[in-house]
Amino acid sequence: ADLRDPLVGELLDAHLAASPLVRGVRQMAAFHADSDVRSWTEAPGLFADPAFRRGFEELSRRSLSFEIWCYAHQLPDARALALAFPETTCVLDHYGTPVGALGPRGRVTGQTPMARVAMLGAWRDDIAALAEAPNVVAKHSGLGMPLLGLPEDSPGRGVSYSRLRDALSPLVRHVDASFGPDRTLWASNFPIDKPTLSLPTSLKLVTEALGGRVDVERLTRTNARRVYRIGASATQR
Repeated sequence: ADLRDPLVGELLDAHLAASPLVRGVRQMAAFHADSDVRSWTEAPGLFADPAFRRGFEELSRRSLSFEIWCYAHQLPDARALALAFPETTCVLDHYGTPVGALGPRGRVTGQTPMARVAMLGAWRDDIAALAEAPNVVAKHSGLGMPLLGLPEDSPGRGVSYSRLRDALSPLVRHVDASFGPDRTLWASNFPIDKPTLSLPTSLKLVTEALGGRVDVERLTRTNARRVYRIGASATQR
């Protein structure tokens, strides 16, 4: 669904009528100024677009959730959206995807160690600020996305598990510390992650990064059942 569509309310009703499994909408807001980093929407600022906000009201009216996928520099916009609609559950996907935070990506993004340190610092602050909105939960997902800038051990051989774990664990731990074990859940991102890590490996990495803090039942099952109201009707919270 494109929440900017004036008739989006009718579309949401048609989906709800077609299936009892409908729980929410994901409309990708990821936009990057680097011309060599793919943008998934035609312009920046989707979350602040008045037409999008009107459509979001239709989403909220039907007690549906919203999946947030944006790039890291857009996290403040995501926070403003969540605070404007406190009754709507928002789910942050893929850690807010800090493009180039672990290695150069695109034409100019993350090209130097200093740039990457600054990027990760801003990402940590913005994740913590987003977590202040109690209606936002976060997925441990997208750890294999090439956009992060994970360098291959050697051309064509991918990234070793130990290198992945060392590079990605700080992201995992910061999201867990910001949102807490009751507002985080593990999710796949396949096939996008497939070139970098397998599905079991993605869960292994998260659980190893969290160590003694991890509650696998909550991480893989209980929280998702609550957030997506599994076993409840589509309009029941």
